[in-house]
Amino acid sequence: MTEPAIRNRDNTTFTLNIDDQIYHCPVSAAALYMLCRDQDNSMDQIDAYLQLKMKVQKTVEKLLVDGDERVPPLLEPTHFIS
Repeated sequence: MTEPAIRNRDNTTFTLNIDDQIYHCPVSAAALYMLCRDQDNSMDQIDAYLQLKMKVQKTVEKLLVDGDERVPPLLEPTHFIS
C-alpha cells in the first residue's frame, strides 16, 4: 500500500453543501480528536455528529471567505484554531 493510502484511512470526510456547492472535506485524525475533546459525553451519537459537522462547516465557510475560494486538501488542527 502506498503512503497516501495509509494516511487517507485515518481521515474522516465530511460532505458539505455551502452556497449550492458540494465540498468533500477530509479532516485529519488529529483535528477530529481535537474537535471531539470538548463535546458533551451525554449527547447521543446523532447530535454529536451534527455538532461536529457544524464545526467543520463553519471552518470551511471561513476559509472560503478569507481565502481564494479553495478548500485545503486536508483539514488539520491548525485550521480549527481561531
